[in-house]
Amino acid sequence: MSDDAEQLIDLDARPADASARRDRIRDWLIASGWAGDPLPADYADLPDALMFQFGPRALRDFPTFRYASLGLTGNNGIWMTDGEPEPPQCPTCGTENEEYWEQLEEWSTTGVEPVSTCESCGFTGPVGDWVIDNTPLGGSMGISISFASSEYAGEDVARTLLAELKDGLGGRWAYTHHHL
Repeated sequence: MSDDAEQLIDLDARPADASARRDRIRDWLIASGWAGDPLPADYADLPDALMFQFGPRALRDFPTFRYASLGLTGNNGIWMTDGEPEPPQCPTCGTENEEYWEQLEEWSTTGVEPVSTCESCGFTGPVGDWVIDNTPLGGSMGISISFASSEYAGEDVARTLLAELKDGLGGRWAYTHHHL
């Protein structure tokens, strides 16, 4: 496998509906052709994940990734990013949310996305509505895409799937890249 993972986090998923949401995402991945044959549960280091090979839809646009996999996981936790983690920035004025690190710890255990208020301009909104380009995220549901290819173009795959998830399932989704 590659040393990289593209992660798509379902910001609207809540622990109380995690099982039903996971089933809905799984069914959509299969019906849309993004998910193909199931893989063994121990295929990747994602506890309790449903693992799939890339399906025909994914391989149509990304044929060199025939050994890529999708992992759908419903565990609360932290979805890491590359480089030095940064707190979210206010989308209105750019001020960093210094309270975020405490919020992230709670988010990772409860699965409930925090709402923050900017100290500078008063903007209030869920963390996923802030600028989160290099911000670790919590969440109770997500998709991890792993690749077994030296020709790595995972961002293209992730952004394509992200757009189709938003169109097909709706909701708020976030994207992070993680170098393992």
